[in-house]
Amino acid sequence: MLKFHISQNVVSVDGGEEHIQTLRRLLTLPVANAYFARKYRRGWDGSIKFFGQQSKRFPYGLWPNVKYYLKKNGIAYKAYTSRESLKSLDNARLGDIKLYDYQIQAVNSWLKNGGTGVIWGPAGFGKTEISAAIIKQMLKRKLVSRILFIVNGLDLLEQATDRLHLRLGLKIGKISGGGVDLSRIVTVAAIQKLHGLIKNKDGHVLKFLSEVDLLVIDEVHHGRSDQTSMLIRNCDAKYRLGVSARPLRISHEVYETKNLQSMKADDARVLAAMGPIVIRIKPSQLIEINRLAKPRIYMYPLNYKEWRQGSSLENMDWQEAKNQLIVKNSVIHSVTKKQVLAAAKAGQATLVIAGGSKQLGMNIYRELQDANLNAVYLHGSINKDFRNKSRIRMTKNRLEAIVATTIYDEGIDIPNLRQLILAY
Repeated sequence: MLKFHISQNVVSVDGGEEHIQTLRRLLTLPVANAYFARKYRRGWDGSIKFFGQQSKRFPYGLWPNVKYYLKKNGIAYKAYTSRESLKSLDNARLGDIKLYDYQIQAVNSWLKNGGTGVIWGPAGFGKTEISAAIIKQMLKRKLVSRILFIVNGLDLLEQATDRLHLRLGLKIGKISGGGVDLSRIVTVAAIQKLHGLIKNKDGHVLKFLSEVDLLVIDEVHHGRSDQTSMLIRNCDAKYRLGVSARPLRISHEVYETKNLQSMKADDARVLAAMGPIVIRIKPSQLIEINRLAKPRIYMYPLNYKEWRQGSSLENMDWQEAKNQLIVKNSVIHSVTKKQVLAAAKAGQATLVIAGGSKQLGMNIYRELQDANLNAVYLHGSINKDFRNKSRIRMTKNRLEAIVATTIYDEGIDIPNLRQLILAY
């Protein structure tokens, strides 16, 4: 009979070699498009192995999937756990705000699971507030003393730092392009900067990571990246929280089947790093209680015959096709300008995401300038202070539009935003 010993973030296995080999195969998942990777050409077999060959251990986040497999196939087992549920939230107030019922439910779901897991909720469900409430509870109960809050990019770093300071009333440390401050209880880090410091074996940062006991990863779907994998290898935090509007590529319904064979390796990496999904909050739930506006989605078909001027798509390579169909597409520019103008006349702010090309964003921005719209254009090479000030100006209705590359395609909070245009 198989015996499973479940600790905070790892499950150890004792049992016959036949069953051990079955688990090893179950917990080996192929990586999509692995053949494009350099290491594949060097002999890598294109899979991720979540079961330790020597240690006979696997991440706790995959335990629900293993349990499903065992029950489905009638394999007898016993499970022993040292994990303990944490007490429910004892105070719904967070600074000058009170958490909504669904936010309290999210916090309690994470606490009930022993302080590990992923919270799945739509854009606008208040993931930073939920994270702050968890941090506050864990500090109050003296279960943690060092918290690391990971974000993807400098724009999200400034936003998260300001919000956590507001909600917790604490000075927040930062790991960013502007420097490293590890002197605070709560530290916000841009994963790109932190990854570079880990890779260069910065002694102060590695020591700090060894002391972290609560790891929070915002937009945890990035947990499938090699950068996050390196972080997890160097930060064995006891408590782990992931939040995202779409943590997995598969649907929640597929995840609920707990069938590993239906799961992508990248999704398994997220669960392995942070723990299982502990709650899913649907957009419809928040629309029903007027916490989210019901979106109206418009698709604008573009007829390339109007502007191609006799050129043939069949004779273009992909780069030229992208340049002609998207970057220099005057129809995209004019449709975008028309929609931004209409929103501005109604006193509504617009965010335009120009995906895939800085030149596309510049072309659209120039169209808005020609229409005398109060707009800015933001991309990765723009000074981060200017980007942060622009976001604040937008929230205070001092800008009619922001045109941005994909640095603004997730996690940016602009409460008064009424129109989003994806110009791809």
